[in-house]
Parts: sequence; structure tokens; C-alpha cells
Amino acid sequence: MLRALHRLGLRVVQLSAHNWENEYADSCCATARWHGLTDHGRAVVREMNRLGILINVSHASDAAGGAGAGGEHRSDRRDPITGLRVLNDIPRNMPDDLMKKLAAKGGVIGFHIGNSFHDRRAFEWLTKHAGAPFWDTSDIGREESRMSIYEIDRRLAPQFPMVAPSCQTSC
Repeated sequence: MLRALHRLGLRVVQLSAHNWENEYADSCCATARWHGLTDHGRAVVREMNRLGILINVSHASDAAGGAGAGGEHRSDRRDPITGLRVLNDIPRNMPDDLMKKLAAKGGVIGFHIGNSFHDRRAFEWLTKHAGAPFWDTSDIGREESRMSIYEIDRRLAPQFPMVAPSCQTSC
């Protein structure tokens, strides 16, 4: 499937999906299921490297992101990651040691556009008003698990862009 998608133009793949793990990688904001990558995940990363597909590790757990950004199975691919944990200590941001590992490989580092990623005050304001941090999926029930991505997008669209009103000019 990966080779077919590459032939159709796929050039960037996100290793894990936001707040949930998948069948080959753990997410930054969910309980570790694999503790990094599965054997299949390592094979997927090797094949993405061989095909020249960029591997976005921005939503991966530290263990999965570390494996994707510089594990023993890695080539010298350049992969985009985002968020600096030193600016806002949340699991969605990358710690310095993984940033250094990526930099040593000649990787690409991108930055979030949402204030809650780099501004602690904006993160705390949004968390207070939402009642939970943005990665908390505990309120997702059976109804949402049966919804299509299009139905979920329609439901969540009114929440975006996520800009804290008190921070629009001062944060």
C-alpha cells in the first residue's frame, strides 16, 4: 500500500495519529501500547526511508519519535517534527534530546502555529475553558467511534482556529 501511495505522489507520512496510537506506533498523548514502534512500524519506517518519504514524528510518543528520528533502522532521511518541550512542557512537544538526535541526522524542525504549543499561559487558558488539555480523549464515546472522519470534522470545526481570546494581543 505504501509503495502504491508513493507512486500516486505521497511524500510525507505522519507516524502516529494525534492522540491515538495506530498498529505500528505510539502517540504522544495516549497510554503507550507498543512502547515506541512495533516490528511492523520499523519495517514501515525502513520502507519510507527507501522510498524517500518524509516521516513526520510530531504526534508520536517520545519512544516512537526517537525511533523514527534516529533509531538504528534509520537512514539519514530528514523528517519534520514540531514543538519545543522547553517552551511548554506538554507531551505533544518534543524534548531537547530528541531534537538534538534529529539535528544530528540533518533533520528538519518545524514549529506549531497554535499558541497552546509554545505559550504556557495560552495552554492553561484553553485547558481551563475546555475543562481538559486538548489531548484528553476521555469524553470520546461509542458514538464518535462510529462516526466518519467527515462527521467528526463537522462536529469539531467550530472549535477552530483555537485562539484564546485573552491572548490574541498579549500572549
